[in-house]
Amino acid sequence: DILEQVINENNLVDKPSQIFNCDESDFADNTDTTKVIVSNPTKFPYKKQDGTGKSYYSVLFCVSAAGVILPPYIIYKAKRLYGDWCLHGPPGAAYNTSKNGWMEENVFYEWFKHLFIPQTARTPKPILLMLDGHTS
Repeated sequence: DILEQVINENNLVDKPSQIFNCDESDFADNTDTTKVIVSNPTKFPYKKQDGTGKSYYSVLFCVSAAGVILPPYIIYKAKRLYGDWCLHGPPGAAYNTSKNGWMEENVFYEWFKHLFIPQTARTPKPILLMLDGHTS
């Protein structure tokens, strides 16, 4: 198994804080849905609110094997990022755009350079970052 080999060769077997996985999830900005996921107990589980005005976006999540969750990276389908889209987001979240709202090479590079590297600066090296290999 390649993963096992990489972990062993880099002496990461007992170092979960140095192993990260990231993946993107896609969302639609559609308030017409009738199903919603909420924490328990939630007094009013569904309240219709206006969306951001963007129909599609992705969020890159990154978590270490030790359970450290890095701030999300939100990618809107747009040519330009508007400040209103960044209001009231998760603490530490970063935002970007792409032509289709998906992760693209240059958008990933921006996340890696400006978010992942600074967020893991104090983490002992080496660090293993696993990706799903999606073509976007």
